[in-house]
Amino acid sequence: MNKTLRTIFWLILLFLIYHLIRDLMQIAGFQNVFTDVFHRSHKWCGAYCNYVTLPPEIIAITGAIYVLKKNKLNIIGIFILCFPILFFLATILLP
Repeated sequence: MNKTLRTIFWLILLFLIYHLIRDLMQIAGFQNVFTDVFHRSHKWCGAYCNYVTLPPEIIAITGAIYVLKKNKLNIIGIFILCFPILFFLATILLP
């Protein structure tokens, strides 16, 4: 895997960790800039929004670490590369 892909995977991993920590803080009831930046309430999931994203985030974090350790772009790596795009589309398209 080349240096550019490794950098992309590190950025994805940092984003996923940030998102997981932010969701955990929101579940715990913390309200600050860290939890409110780029946050948008969704009508489709209501109070369950923070819980809905936890399993995919944990799986994606594990997958990103796996790809970085193996230093190979495999099917897991391709799914991890698609993950931020899916998060972005879900944020825009879901009410």
